[in-house]
Formats: sequence, structure tokens, C-alpha cells
Amino acid sequence: LRQDSTLNVNFTYDDDLEVAKWIRTKEFRQALSMAIDRERIHSVIFQTLGKVWGYAPTELSPLYLGAEWDLKKQYANYDPAGAKAILDGLGLKKDAEGFYLRTDNGKRLEMQLWGYPTYAYAEDLGPLVEEDWEAIGMSTQTKIAPWPDPYNKWQFQIDRHGLAAGDYKSTGVEVNNWVSTKGAEGVDPHNTDYLSDVSKTLKLWDQYQATADFEEGVAIGKEMAKIAVEAQYRIVIHASAPLPEIAHKDLRNSAVPQF
Repeated sequence: LRQDSTLNVNFTYDDDLEVAKWIRTKEFRQALSMAIDRERIHSVIFQTLGKVWGYAPTELSPLYLGAEWDLKKQYANYDPAGAKAILDGLGLKKDAEGFYLRTDNGKRLEMQLWGYPTYAYAEDLGPLVEEDWEAIGMSTQTKIAPWPDPYNKWQFQIDRHGLAAGDYKSTGVEVNNWVSTKGAEGVDPHNTDYLSDVSKTLKLWDQYQATADFEEGVAIGKEMAKIAVEAQYRIVIHASAPLPEIAHKDLRNSAVPQF
């Protein structure tokens, strides 16, 4: 089973609307992903175990998208110059010290990395990503603490995560709230402009759950993955070495993945 070190992105963060505007911008997320030196993290934290990779399925999965989905296509290539070019192209300006500025009040634009204390690598990953982002001019703060209240206050969550079809369907605290309450609470992704990609993958997820055909399920899962990788629902930093898996053909539950 693959376990990734990842930055989950909260599209529905709304505590600071200027920061939220940029988090919800696809090209902004792509630039931040490109600014991360994954090879350094691979060496320093994981002692070269596992794999430098991005958000796309690996060749171990039936959802594998092919060799053309390399690091560059996943925005997982280390390219700080390219990242800065994207941010500059979005119209962001810098101060005298080279840090990007907010467009509403001229102060520094700052991102926050939130790590929960029980994730062992959070305290190591956060500062390295912070260094990489600050190297391109994005002021960043790493916070290792219990979850904020309200929960929607986090921007980027440092986490570990397996990847299956369901992990390409949605992002955002209030999207998940909308799904779990069947529309009674949260943000409706189907009627929210910045969640147009999320709307697509949620609809595909409904199709995925409705099919009993393996090949059709794989095709739907691949389409979900393509949309999610392009949109950078998650900024995946590193894929662990596969863990041993014991399964039986007659076991089908949440603990035994089908892909």
C-alpha cells in the first residue's frame, strides 16, 4: 500500500479572503508545488527510501496514467524559476526583500502549513517546505498544533495519505461537510465557480460508485485523477516504499483496497 507525504489543500478556507483567493487559484497551487525540492526531502527525511513523486497514481496502480505523466506533468518537478514566473504572471508584486505582496493592503502574502502533532514527519516536512516557498518569495508559517476551531481555518495540511480513486474526488472542509450532510450544510461545489473541478470529480465519483464493472471503474478513476492532478487538489511530496499487503479474494471492506 502506498502512503504519501502530502499537503492537503483546503479550497474552502475563508478566514482571510485574500489568502483564500490565491489558494483557490489553480496556477498558484501549481507554482507552490513546483517550488518544493522533493529530492532534498527524499534524502534528508526519508533517507532515499520510497520515491520522489507527485499526485498521480504510480505504476503499481491500475489507475496509472502512463509514463507521460512524469514529475513535470504533475507539477512535481523542482523548478523555482518556473514557479516564480507563474506567480509573477498572476500579477503578484514583490517587496524590497523579494517577498510577494497581498493585492488588498500591500502587506506580505503569507501561507500557513498546518501539521497535526501525531504525524511524525510533520515537524520535519513543514520547515523544509517553508524554506522552499520562502526561497521563491512566498512568506510561510509552519504550525504544529491540534486542529483549529473552526476546522475550516487551515490552509495546507501536512499529512500522510494513501491514494485510491476516492482520493481524487474532492477537496475542502466545507465541500466534505456539504457531501456528508447531503447539502444541508457546507459549500455546494456544483454551484460555486472556484469549485468547478471539484464538481466534475464528484460527479465522476458517483459514476464510479454506481458501476460494478472493473474496467469501467478504472476508466472513471483515471479521469478523476487527471482532473485532480491538473488542479492540484493535493500537493504530494513523496511516495513511500510499498508496504506489504495481505488480502483474500473474498474480503471486500474498507481495510482491503480494490485498486
